[in-house]
Amino acid sequence: MRVLGIDPATIVMGYGVVDSGPRYVDSGVLEVSKAVARSKRLIELGSDLRAVLAEYRPDALALETAKWGGFPAAAGALGEIRGIILWLAAESSVPVFDYTPGEARSGIGMSGAADKNAVGKFLTKVLRLKTQPQNDATDGLALALCHLIRQRE
Repeated sequence: MRVLGIDPATIVMGYGVVDSGPRYVDSGVLEVSKAVARSKRLIELGSDLRAVLAEYRPDALALETAKWGGFPAAAGALGEIRGIILWLAAESSVPVFDYTPGEARSGIGMSGAADKNAVGKFLTKVLRLKTQPQNDATDGLALALCHLIRQRE
């Protein structure tokens, strides 16, 4: 099974791809300039994500649930990018599974309150990576690994 994990955002969106085993496949960020109008950022991120879906052909997509910290504008922006992610996943016939950041971290055996650096170090060891992934990619990898573990249970 191959899982694509996504940490949604409208400027820097992290992703991670993990196969059963677990075996690291890839991770990275899809990034657009903050200076670009939001509508154009959404188009660019959607196009980039479509390419990731086509390249890796995941069996499932683990998506971080929206967290907005009491800022309605942030909730709206996350809702927009989540809508694009859900649409692209449906277009590719990839089922989507939602996890909170805490569920993803506890799902891989860490404290749900662990910071990104600690999660990155843990994933570097577990997935036998040569270097620690970028922060946003760390969340994508944690989501993907969490889903793989939950599917085995």
